Amino acid sequence: MEQVSPRIPEPSKPRFYYGWVIVAVIFLTGAASSLWMNASLSVLVKPITDEFEWKRSVFSGASTIGTILGGVLAFFVGPAIDRFGAKWVLFLGFLVSGLLFVLLSATHGVVLFFFIMIVGRIILQGIVNVADAVVVPQWFIAQRGRATAIAALGPRFGTGVLPFISQAITSGFGWRPAALAIGVMAWAITLAPVFFWMKRRPEDMGLRPDGASATATKPAAPTKTQTTAKPRAGETNYTLKEVLRMRGFWVLLLGFAISQFVNTGINFNLLPYLTDQGVSTTQAITVVSLWSLAALPTTMLGGFLAERIPHRYVLTCIFIGTALGVLILTRTHSFGMGLIFALIHGTFIGAVLLFQTLTFADYYGRNSLGAIRGFVTVFFMIANAFGPLAATTVFDITGSYQGIIWVYVGLSFFISACMFFAKPPPQVRLESKPAA
Repeated sequence: MEQVSPRIPEPSKPRFYYGWVIVAVIFLTGAASSLWMNASLSVLVKPITDEFEWKRSVFSGASTIGTILGGVLAFFVGPAIDRFGAKWVLFLGFLVSGLLFVLLSATHGVVLFFFIMIVGRIILQGIVNVADAVVVPQWFIAQRGRATAIAALGPRFGTGVLPFISQAITSGFGWRPAALAIGVMAWAITLAPVFFWMKRRPEDMGLRPDGASATATKPAAPTKTQTTAKPRAGETNYTLKEVLRMRGFWVLLLGFAISQFVNTGINFNLLPYLTDQGVSTTQAITVVSLWSLAALPTTMLGGFLAERIPHRYVLTCIFIGTALGVLILTRTHSFGMGLIFALIHGTFIGAVLLFQTLTFADYYGRNSLGAIRGFVTVFFMIANAFGPLAATTVFDITGSYQGIIWVYVGLSFFISACMFFAKPPPQVRLESKPAA
């Protein structure tokens, strides 16, 4: 009689994958990080500059310095996150960030104001944004699009809600109590979740990306269409040194860097621009909030599209859409036109940061993602810093934002062309089944 070997069952995935806890934590840190984003800071531009009789470029100048220094810090923070994880940099970052807003509520001079703004923007751009861009892709491959999209809703939710809260407190009690409240809120929603629940990588918990146990995932055999590069489990990983030799990487970097210049120039000055155009403060806040919240459904849609359609095609369409939105902004002189701008531009802009995170992770893999994001952040933050400064300088010289907005229109169409030609590198895509 033929002897039959007993069948050994394959290890099963846990019913609940801890990666979704990580997504929730990054959602919260993203929402809290919006307190230092330009759309939220724009609520404070007029009350602070009016009280101290400063030019608007003074406010944006402090933000510019901090943003550039944050980019420099990101160059070192990225590799550190690859090695040690993001728990402590995020915890300390939000601890200090909340304290800075408490100090802002008590500031009475330009020196302390500059210190607060510079350090706050360093933390946002050099620590929080790098960590938030790296953490979720470490936990997912097959479901990376949807997981990153959910986490990316945090900043959109924050910039949609925080300006309303800030403006309501400012209108009733002044900008100082608003700054104090914002700092306390940042502590409340970030410190405990980051301290107790943030983990480095799924492998540290005996798991694989997407929820498979460490013993359940075996590399699949290479297909005929694969290159001769060394196979890796579930994705191709490139080092920073390898990436720097790829032309597509530099085209991608150029496009995203210019988008930083355009987008930050718009969102930092959006509230002052609308009120200068005759829109009431309450209506302008409504436009800013709608602009941010309009991105929520398209961010989720973008996450699913990213798992099915090549990124460069989606990005080309996204930036054509943002260009049309900026074009509408040039004709915005009423609340109604402001709402149209918010719906069109906001719908597309939400997917920009999502695909910025996804594209670098999907193109170049997890293993050196922190180092790669740290490198590109240096360039992103230089562009990010000069976007608001360019707009406020044009306003201080000409008394209008119209000239710089037309520049943004042309640049947005140029970015869409960059994205179309930013081809992915050669991939050794091993089959990785989506988690059930």
